[in-house]
Amino acid sequence: MEVGQPARVVISNHEMKNREYESLQFRIIDDSEGYPSSMEMKSEGVFVDKNGIKYDMKKYLVSYAKIEQPRYFFTVLSMTLHSNKAGEKVIPKKLEIFGYNTTKYLDNVVKISLK
Repeated sequence: MEVGQPARVVISNHEMKNREYESLQFRIIDDSEGYPSSMEMKSEGVFVDKNGIKYDMKKYLVSYAKIEQPRYFFTVLSMTLHSNKAGEKVIPKKLEIFGYNTTKYLDNVVKISLK
């Protein structure tokens, strides 16, 4: 974390083994208990197939369609936060995580009859 105008926050998690979520739903609250007026976000991540094999799309030319049950895990989120007031520093105080996203593949087949 880097305080300033703008402030910079980096969240990273490169661990894939036993990781339930692919991305987090969160917000950053500043020292005035408010939210920054704007936030730029850059992300990095990897595709992981059902066997745990990682595919970094920057390094490998792999067709998404050829990856068996792909999941895209965010590994690095880099955020730039801007203040509501010109010249005022942004001081991130809290990271509030309120949810996450995950992909589940179902192997069950359900037959539905249409009339």
